[in-house]
Amino acid sequence: MKKLVLITYILEKGELTVEMLRRCFAWLDTGTLESLLDASHFVKTTQSMVESEEARLEEIAFNQNWLTVEKLKSWQNL
Repeated sequence: MKKLVLITYILEKGELTVEMLRRCFAWLDTGTLESLLDASHFVKTTQSMVESEEARLEEIAFNQNWLTVEKLKSWQNL
């Protein structure tokens, strides 16, 4: 209930933005220990099914131009 009140308050102030997630994105609520564990199981299962990693931070950083090609290449030998 408190979350709904807060969201309503922010919405009424005109400060709430909503962004539709593209296909293959998932929003995982991790506000409780149980939901954090559920999210962990979801990610583990998804990774094993598609044989890929979720949230490759270096890829995200590169696509946002926060990392250079040279920096990425320097990490190859680590």
